[in-house]
Amino acid sequence: ALTTRAMGEEEMRRVGDWIAEILEAPGDEDRITRVREEVRELCAAFPLYEELAS
Repeated sequence: ALTTRAMGEEEMRRVGDWIAEILEAPGDEDRITRVREEVRELCAAFPLYEELAS
């Protein structure tokens, strides 16, 4: 889905970092909330169907 959204190497690194961050502290609700918001922001910047985002 990352390439379908036209995400590149930088975005894939960010996703990998988020996965590692959550796996390191799975019960840290503050961290989970922050990462969730960052994921939402990234997904908003790379809509799945750009023509529907307009």
